[in-house]
Amino acid sequence: MALEVYTVHVKPAGEDSPGDVVLVREGFSFWAFLFQMLWALYHRLWLVAGLFLLIGLGGEFVAQSLDLGPGAQLVLSLSIALLIGAEANNLRRWSLARRGYKETGIVAGYDLDEAETHYFANHYGAAI
Repeated sequence: MALEVYTVHVKPAGEDSPGDVVLVREGFSFWAFLFQMLWALYHRLWLVAGLFLLIGLGGEFVAQSLDLGPGAQLVLSLSIALLIGAEANNLRRWSLARRGYKETGIVAGYDLDEAETHYFANHYGAAI
């Protein structure tokens, strides 16, 4: 099992809501590669889901306009999916920044639970 790195995003507490902390893993998102729209909707990334829809429709338009064969269409679709998988977590960070979250640092762990434990232990004095 490899050590994973996460960026930490914190939304300051307001009058109507408590503060919130979100950790976003660095690197390729396998689930976004496989299920682009579902991944975006699961993370409540409405603009990103719309962008994925436009990219998919644009890819289909290009394939039809150039009269690509099935093999070329598959290559185009896989290329788009790879690009989305590579940039998905960056788009998630962008969406969090748009919602007022501030990137406050990085943390590492073998999984999300361990990374959260390290973050809260270092910032709120909890024992690991």
